[in-house]
Amino acid sequence: MLRIRLKRMGRKKHPVYRIVVADQRSSRDGGAIDEIGVFDPLRKSDREVNRVDCDRYNYWISKGAQPTDRVRKLCAECKSGRGLIPELIRFLRSKKRKGSYSTVIGKIDRPDPDPHYLFEAVFAYQLSQVGFEPEYEAPFANGNAKTVDFLVENNGVATFFELLRVDESEAVGDLMQPDEEGFFEVKLSSDHPKKHLRPAAQDVRMQEKLCDKVDKFTEDDSKVAVLVVDCSTYHLGMMDGDDIRSVMSGVPKSPSSVQSLDGKAPVVGLLDPNCPSQKSEDFRKRISAVVFVPNLGSECLKGATVALNVCRSTDHQKLIMKELKQNAIFSDMHLIDY
Repeated sequence: MLRIRLKRMGRKKHPVYRIVVADQRSSRDGGAIDEIGVFDPLRKSDREVNRVDCDRYNYWISKGAQPTDRVRKLCAECKSGRGLIPELIRFLRSKKRKGSYSTVIGKIDRPDPDPHYLFEAVFAYQLSQVGFEPEYEAPFANGNAKTVDFLVENNGVATFFELLRVDESEAVGDLMQPDEEGFFEVKLSSDHPKKHLRPAAQDVRMQEKLCDKVDKFTEDDSKVAVLVVDCSTYHLGMMDGDDIRSVMSGVPKSPSSVQSLDGKAPVVGLLDPNCPSQKSEDFRKRISAVVFVPNLGSECLKGATVALNVCRSTDHQKLIMKELKQNAIFSDMHLIDY
């Protein structure tokens, strides 16, 4: 197995670490397959010294390499997309596009970039990489004052993408305390005495965030309505297929992944007519699919997972499947099975 870990360099009382990819059987300071970054713990805020090649990090993650906990925290910027900001700004300014990105540029070109607009910039960049110039802030239906983030037309099919971010809840955030080296960590437990601090609470939070977006859409089987979720901090950045199944169907593949708020009944998925989340019925009628994006690297869509809304009509599901096969946006995504 390949590991992404720290390799100590530097001098006495001033260690400097290289972030390397190596076989887990090799010694701590042995040979490396690839070197993807540098970390100086005494100069944590110096971005010129501390750097990570996010594309290489995400590439090795896609190949099955396992980062150590320390490296995972150091490389959180790769998930957040901040390492791409200079390139994104150049891209957005490069030529006139449908819709104005001036607000997006203003929101990300600052010391504390807005994470939602950063997600929009990364997504627009990704669409351009597969040959699309999307319309920005487009209404889903004529006369609808609410707009959807992106519209892409492909072979006569209009696909609308609405983006959203799901962070950990404030309750979970309050548990995160720094250790002596400044790293944050918290672990959720299914038997935590406080229900809102169990993993299931985060699944319910995801469901509520998804349902908050349904008002931007109407029931229209001729158009594809896709919600795209930045999951880089969802479940503390450890999202997996069973997390998605818990949110959508309520039935993960692994029995050990079944989530419950009360210790008895499992979380009810959005696709279940018995789902208690507000607007879940509208979700089942209006949304075509949900794309779960694990990180915001420059090729983030290649590692994304698509979850279909199997409650839509048979004809609409055929339209969605046709888009998944023919639209380059979805070509490298993984279609999850329930």
